Amino acid sequence: MKRSTLLLLLFIISSLVTVQAQEIVNGGFELLNNKNLPRTWIIDNGESSFNIGIDSTVFFQGKHSLRIDGTKSKTTKKRPALAANTFGGASSQQLKSVELTAWIKTASTKDSTIALFIQDLKGDTIIRSFLKLSSPANNKWQKVTLRFKFGQPARWYGFYYGIEVNDSAVVWCDDVSLKVDQTPVKDLQNLYKEASATDIRWLNNNLHPIGSVKADDHIPELVPVGNILSEARIVGIGEPTHGTSEVTNLKLKLFKYLVEQKGFTTIALEENIPTCIEMNKIINQSEVNIRESLLSMPFYKCWKTTEMEALFEWLRAYNLERSNKVKLIGIDMEDIQIKGARKMLRDYGTEKNQKIATLIKLVDADLDSLLVLNSKRSNPNKIQLAANSVASDLKRMQQLLGDSEIQINDTDILFDLNTAVRVCQQWLESRFFDGKRDLFMAENISYYLNSHPSEKIMVWAHNFHIANSSQGVEKVMGAYLKENYKEGYCPLAISTGAGTYMATPDYSQKLWKTYVLELPYRGTYAYVLNKAKVDNYFLPLTKNKTNGTGGKWTLEPMKHLDLGYIYSANEDNYKYYGTLSSTFDGIFFFKNTTAAHTLINK
Repeated sequence: MKRSTLLLLLFIISSLVTVQAQEIVNGGFELLNNKNLPRTWIIDNGESSFNIGIDSTVFFQGKHSLRIDGTKSKTTKKRPALAANTFGGASSQQLKSVELTAWIKTASTKDSTIALFIQDLKGDTIIRSFLKLSSPANNKWQKVTLRFKFGQPARWYGFYYGIEVNDSAVVWCDDVSLKVDQTPVKDLQNLYKEASATDIRWLNNNLHPIGSVKADDHIPELVPVGNILSEARIVGIGEPTHGTSEVTNLKLKLFKYLVEQKGFTTIALEENIPTCIEMNKIINQSEVNIRESLLSMPFYKCWKTTEMEALFEWLRAYNLERSNKVKLIGIDMEDIQIKGARKMLRDYGTEKNQKIATLIKLVDADLDSLLVLNSKRSNPNKIQLAANSVASDLKRMQQLLGDSEIQINDTDILFDLNTAVRVCQQWLESRFFDGKRDLFMAENISYYLNSHPSEKIMVWAHNFHIANSSQGVEKVMGAYLKENYKEGYCPLAISTGAGTYMATPDYSQKLWKTYVLELPYRGTYAYVLNKAKVDNYFLPLTKNKTNGTGGKWTLEPMKHLDLGYIYSANEDNYKYYGTLSSTFDGIFFFKNTTAAHTLINK
């Protein structure tokens, strides 16, 4: 089979698989997902030419093998069957050698139809080791090994590996093992074992029950939360999905507590900055309809829910009764084609300053040219030159706003205009240079705090973003904040053990639906957290709590519940991104939650 064809198959099917920092081979196919297929493995049935599944009656050892059956379909095999896994996609370590071994049994009598393979992630190289059949070995388990040394000039940092079947054969595969740089790749044992009685006893002894997620109920039960964030100027409150009702309600309860009891003044939402600037104006006005504003403004559509409407209504009610008002800010630069940021500059320039108005017209024109070139997939050098022109325009705008001749005396307006320029620069960097979204979000929080030295912030974002974690070599927002603010940053996760959540089936985002969460399994934190004696609780994860006997499981690598706003039936709901107690200072857990209530479909 041609190299490019195999690459294409793996690219298409692996787009549904998140590359994880913790390697899992699952070579005995004992770990199964909710579709009864091997966890972490990519399965492709060759355009329905093969039936691929778990066999619990034929296996080399253990309880299962992977069965690939090409005899049921009478059609010509245009594509092979593939079962593949990945190694090293989140690493920066250059690899030297690999040894892939599997036990294979087949009912076929043909050579060169069954192969182990490795393929680099870019598809430049594919190495195969074919099963060699002989009459005595037919229908018996045979050991197949593929060995390869990664030579120069190619550099390998990760690869696909697995089995490929090209003909109408019945094939069983079992006990796949992998050595990289002569070191065996071992699965974590917590994927295969139950939590101990000591672990569960520690959990029950250290948790604090949460009776209600209603904003006005049982505020004293949040005192344990307040105890661990006494030094914090920034509290990150995460979420496992962007569509869970109880999570949003709990966040409102937490923000109310932080404002009224801990002196917090600002809520920072994982949302584009210009939109939040406009909504901050609305929550300080009594006559504007919150729901209509939420629906008409360019908020991320996952926020257009009755639960978020309640948040904005509470913010307005609080502000209209007080002179010291809480603020809503955005932290994200994901402003589509920077329309919101450019509009802010354009509106101010048109009304107040001709120099700004003239320069934003140049930004608009140069950006339009860049977008046209990019949409046509023009010469990369032309695209880069066009991007450089926009970057130069924005640099001039930044300098203009710092010019004393401009004379913008209102510090809030000047801050907003400078922030709009930063959003434009960050958006451009993330699309046409090497900008990192999580770094930009952390920088935006710091920029706000440096300009508002008396403010304290609650950051509202996904668990993954607020975590003190590095995904491979790339830090996430929480890791930057922890590095810069030390004990001044307190990340708190929220997770759940079962229920439903809201997501959209495709990128058009026209329809939002309710989906069922995958139940936690061994090797996930939720699997252990779900064994607590109470349904809803807060668990502190400070070092003095987790160093003793019973809490050590929080220091072991396990998977976190982690879902985006686009639903994928093939996605594992759980991901690796750091140990629980090193990534978070505490976690809220619900045994069952329900989907948020979208306003879009009404």
